[in-house]
Amino acid sequence: MADARRVVRLGGRSHGAGLAPVPQKEGLVSTTRTPRPALAGLALLLTGILLLAGCGGSSAGKPPEIIEGRTECDECHMIIDDTRFAAAYRLPDGEEKTFDDIGDMLSHGQRNDELADADIWVFDYESADPVKAPEATYVVAGEVVTPMASGAVAFADSAGAEDFVAEMGGEIVGWDELQQRAADGELGSQAHMADGDGPATGDTPMDHQGGDEMGEG
Repeated sequence: MADARRVVRLGGRSHGAGLAPVPQKEGLVSTTRTPRPALAGLALLLTGILLLAGCGGSSAGKPPEIIEGRTECDECHMIIDDTRFAAAYRLPDGEEKTFDDIGDMLSHGQRNDELADADIWVFDYESADPVKAPEATYVVAGEVVTPMASGAVAFADSAGAEDFVAEMGGEIVGWDELQQRAADGELGSQAHMADGDGPATGDTPMDHQGGDEMGEG
């Protein structure tokens, strides 16, 4: 049986009877797609933002770089030769300072009133791994000679400090106590100088102003 609906042809297109043709406006193009160049530009913009964010935060949580034999101490201006005794901090404006001895870091930071707002690192005496200064455990006055004779060494945990004291002597202190002793002039060479005594023969560190002069013959 033939379809009873009447077919009307308009503009070359067939429409069922009773259905109005869809009007077409000449020159008007409707699309919901974003042009490919715009998508590519957006992708590049997002990539750039992510890269900038990554570069800006790359140093966050990491200590200033110390290269043994090359990096200079900001207090005594000598070259840092052993990271185990070293310390470093970063100020809020991004300025970084490095030190060859924990005692030098404390002296410099306290004199310039920089420690309260700085991110500070010391290094584990056994592994030389960086440790946030407030989280470390310290041994002072043990039988170990530090570069500037502060006598202070750091450990990532109390167990390492206890093992060191059992073998080398000394006293275990925390970060707050260490800062107080430095402020009171009670660390290593500070205490010797206050008493009018120098370090034992053979333990004398190089002078802050450029080192000991070598004697002749």
